[in-house]
Amino acid sequence: MIDEKEFKKNLDNMSHDALVSFAYSLAVKNSALEENYQALRRRVFGIKHNEHNPHVSPDQLSLFNEAEAIDDTASVDQKKEPSGDDIIVKPSKKHRHGKNAKLKNVRIIDEPDIELEDRNCPKCSKPMGELAPTVFEWLEHIPEEYVLHRVRIHNYTCHSCNNQNMNCVTYHGNTDCLPVKPIQSSLASASVISHIAYEKYLVAVPIYRLSKDLRTRGIEISRQVMCSWLMKCAELYLDPIVRRMTEDLRKCKVLNMDETSLEVLEDIRNGSREKSYTWLAMSGKHETKQMALYFYNVSRAYSFIYEILGHDFHGVIQSDGYQAYDKYEAARAHAGCSAHCRRKFEEAAKAYTDLYAKYSSPKDKEEIKQLLDNNPSFGIIIRFLDEYSKLYGIEKQLNEAKASPDTILRIRQEKEKPIWEELRNQLDYMDEKLMTSGKLGKAITYAKNQWDKLMYYLSDWQVGLDNNLAEREGIKPFVLARKNFLFADTKHGAKYSCMYFSILISARMNSLNPEKYLAWLIDQMARASVNGGIQEEDIQRCLPYAADLPQDLQISKNCSEF
Repeated sequence: MIDEKEFKKNLDNMSHDALVSFAYSLAVKNSALEENYQALRRRVFGIKHNEHNPHVSPDQLSLFNEAEAIDDTASVDQKKEPSGDDIIVKPSKKHRHGKNAKLKNVRIIDEPDIELEDRNCPKCSKPMGELAPTVFEWLEHIPEEYVLHRVRIHNYTCHSCNNQNMNCVTYHGNTDCLPVKPIQSSLASASVISHIAYEKYLVAVPIYRLSKDLRTRGIEISRQVMCSWLMKCAELYLDPIVRRMTEDLRKCKVLNMDETSLEVLEDIRNGSREKSYTWLAMSGKHETKQMALYFYNVSRAYSFIYEILGHDFHGVIQSDGYQAYDKYEAARAHAGCSAHCRRKFEEAAKAYTDLYAKYSSPKDKEEIKQLLDNNPSFGIIIRFLDEYSKLYGIEKQLNEAKASPDTILRIRQEKEKPIWEELRNQLDYMDEKLMTSGKLGKAITYAKNQWDKLMYYLSDWQVGLDNNLAEREGIKPFVLARKNFLFADTKHGAKYSCMYFSILISARMNSLNPEKYLAWLIDQMARASVNGGIQEEDIQRCLPYAADLPQDLQISKNCSEF
């Protein structure tokens, strides 16, 4: 605590220059504190979603490994699979006229029985007697409807042969028409598993909500069973696809990379829970093979980039200002993100809360000019942002015109480079003349430190103006899901969830229907698995950027962009 008398005594003993310097330092600190205060006011809307809340409902399980949260001791193979009769919700006798009376049971389709055409014994030619039939069932997801298919496979044996002490042989009709189940001894079809994955990862619906929704449709499938389906399919069918995509990723010329935090409950280090991370590596927009791959890791250290890309990647990495990417020396070059740079100056402008509110409200040009002229510091920041916006206008025109590489480089040198030179002049002026503390000081420091990386795109047509591709198309879906589900239970589940994100987002990047593609992928890989095992050619033709994918997997051109 400062003593008032002692403070005044010290001021009296100061020279004029010392007093001016002291007053200026106080003004700088006060400006920084005011900016931070205004920023916090805008951001305060509740508790952080990534902080563990002991009061969270137990029903609000994590995005990852809800099954493991229920029973982390049971393996996937040990989880009890329901039968067709088990999943059908029976109306309660006590409430026949209540709400349960409105529940509609799942529609059952009794497929044609499979019988033998010739029921005479192949050995002795005598008529065979019929045994109890084998019931083959699979649950299929049709949009807005779940259908339980049921086929009775008639089985036959020859009683005459059995009476003669011959080996008992059972005969049945041709079963080649039956679908291949992704998980043996399971009701789940590829369409059901794909629908659950799509809702869970891209729509961010918790498994417990999906389970409740199914019950209202008259279907009883526990969240534990659903999660076991997802984990088993990831292990069997998604893992080889993701591994192959990772090999192709390392051959890209341009990569957009980013990372975001993820809390994993079982990750206890140094006696406390620490942040883990999900890393994203996405192919540049001009790459032939479009893909987005997610990787889970316990740290944010640069060494993990080598685990993702190896030592043989010699392309360009575009990222934000995180220094870990600079330490990856195998890359040919590192490009910066202009959006991050602009965003920091926008935050500096918003620190002038009252002025920004007046500036943002509808006004004529004369009023805006007067407002900026009367507030020089604020006006300089706004004019800096206006110049910045011109860059995005030029890039938008190039994209709409689908300009050639030579045209892109020429326009960037002729029109965008002079804008950057003017921005640099304004940057130096602000650093010299304005009070560069707080948000503005951070913005100026970031821009100067990243300047060479921000300029790199001017000489490489394949590199974009910013890293928004990774943030908008890759990180945003993951962050939205994380806000809804808060955390991951185990490292194991976080890894499998990254696989599903990789497949679904990559499908969307290639204009595929994510849900339909995932269903087709699981079905094809399951068929390959039972027909001699999954081979390299099976993996190649199932990749989201494969040349000969079925046309019905494509998103209709009439659909709006997601």
